[in-house]
Amino acid sequence: SWLYYDTKVSKEVRQEGALCSTACDTCGREFVKRFLHSVEGMTLLHLALTNFTVIEEEEKIYDKFDSLKLLVEALLGWGADEAIDLPNAVGERPLHVAVRLANSFPEGNVQELVSPLIVGGAHVDAVSSSGQSPFYICTSDIVKTVLQSAGPSPLVCHCANRIVSEKLPYTSFGLPHHIVELIKLHDRRYAKPPPPAQT
Repeated sequence: SWLYYDTKVSKEVRQEGALCSTACDTCGREFVKRFLHSVEGMTLLHLALTNFTVIEEEEKIYDKFDSLKLLVEALLGWGADEAIDLPNAVGERPLHVAVRLANSFPEGNVQELVSPLIVGGAHVDAVSSSGQSPFYICTSDIVKTVLQSAGPSPLVCHCANRIVSEKLPYTSFGLPHHIVELIKLHDRRYAKPPPPAQT
């Protein structure tokens, strides 16, 4: 009967969808693995946010925000999260680039530009090579609220900032690696792009 047929077809479609999803994930992971650092002074996250093109019609701009959000989420899901706090050639991290892009559009769903990075683990207090955090360069009240609500422990960041401002030699203290890396996120001397990957 039609119910049996519909259930059978539905099951086959779900199985095909699962295979397509697995194949897509495999291709995506290979793509990110191969090209994450392939452009000198940029990661794929920087590239996705930097090459955002504005279309004149307003609705299409907001559609692009949704597409860009999906692209960033996909890149993060495929392994680009390892580069989520890496700076580009001018010393800005992906969250800085997303905030600058959001600043260009005072209205609309601008939080969609930064939320995938924050959910993906971007450190909201990480500084650029000029010593500025994403919050500092942000002009959108909506995005400022998103950044404030997603921030790490203020005490942790305050301590890291204090260590940096006092110019303490924290890399030679014998601190655990993850603590040193956290402090480096607050130290503009370490806001340098990674060397390009050898492909």
